[in-house]
Amino acid sequence: MASKLEVINLLNLFKVSLNNSENIYKSLENLKEYASFKTKEQLITLFDNIKNDRTIEPFLNISHRYNDQMIDEAFISIYWFLEEGINEASLIRFNQLMDRLSDSTYKKYTKINNRKIDFINALSLVGIGILFVILIYSIIFLIGDINNAF
Repeated sequence: MASKLEVINLLNLFKVSLNNSENIYKSLENLKEYASFKTKEQLITLFDNIKNDRTIEPFLNISHRYNDQMIDEAFISIYWFLEEGINEASLIRFNQLMDRLSDSTYKKYTKINNRKIDFINALSLVGIGILFVILIYSIIFLIGDINNAF
């Protein structure tokens, strides 16, 4: 899952580069600087495959690793940028796609983190309950010992 989040962050960096009027190849090349070792290897493989294969296949090969339709769409958009160039309408569609992808990922991770926090809260309540039972039992035990002493 972490690599999926990393790819989403890299695609957002790519989006920023495109919005700053960077060259598509240069924007893709710059992603390697921010990628982890494993993702950097995938990007290098993508660049090598792009040089040898001008079809959409290299982009689909890398995007299918993440099992996310929006990531597939993002890589397909990058392919079309390389084939047809960037125009204002395609850049707007790509920006909207990346915004939706970022929002859905944020919501997903927020939901996962909220579940973890709820679980920790439940565990603390169970722990407090156990301590309370032990405390009550100890008090009853002490009262019984005091009554037996007299």
